[in-house]
Amino acid sequence: MTITVDRARTTSAPDSIEEEPRASERDHVTRPHDPFRDVYLAMDNPGDYRTEYLRGQIVMMSSASTIHNRILMLIGQQAPEGVLAYATQGIEFSTISDLPEPDVVFAEDGAITGNPNYIPAELTLAVVEIVSPSNWRTDVLEKAELYAEGRVGTYVLVDPRDGTITVYSRPNGKVYQDRSRYQFGEPVPMPYGADLDTSRFPTYPPR
Repeated sequence: MTITVDRARTTSAPDSIEEEPRASERDHVTRPHDPFRDVYLAMDNPGDYRTEYLRGQIVMMSSASTIHNRILMLIGQQAPEGVLAYATQGIEFSTISDLPEPDVVFAEDGAITGNPNYIPAELTLAVVEIVSPSNWRTDVLEKAELYAEGRVGTYVLVDPRDGTITVYSRPNGKVYQDRSRYQFGEPVPMPYGADLDTSRFPTYPPR
C-alpha cells in the first residue's frame, strides 16, 4: 500500500516554463531551493512506513512483502569485493530536489564517508528497485524518468510480477538511451564488472 501526500498548491501566478538545459549547460545546473523538501527533511519518519520525496509529494510505503525482501537480500549478498550494497538507502541529486529510497544502492567501498542519510547519486554504481504489485507504476514509469534526470548511471528494475529484470543505462535528460531485458534465471551484467545471479529470485504468486 502506498499513501501519497500532495504538497500544498499556491494560488499565485503560474510558474514560467523552463527550457531543458542544453547538454553543454547541464553540468552547471544546480538544484533549485524547494521549501517542501525542507519540510520533508524535518519530519519525524513514522516507524511503520518507508517514506520518499518524489516530484513534490511525500510518498509513504507500508512494509514490503517477504518475496520482495528475499530478492533484496539475494541481491545485496552478491556485492563483489570492493563494492558495498546499501539496503533501502536514500539518495539525493545535485540538480533536482527528489529524495528516493531505492531498495538497493551499490557504491564503491570507501566512496561514502561519514554517516549521511542520503548518498549523492553521482557516487552510486547502480540503484535497484524491486517492483511491488500495488505500486508498480512508481518503479516502472516514474523512477525510470527520475533516475535518468538525476543522472544515475545504471537503474536496475526487478519485477517479480513477470520474472523480468530491466537494466537502464546511459541517461540523457529524462530518458535512458539503453535498455536491456532479462528473465529470472539469466545472469545480468552489472556495471561493477560482475554478473548478478538471478537463479534464486522468486516471483509473486497469482493474485
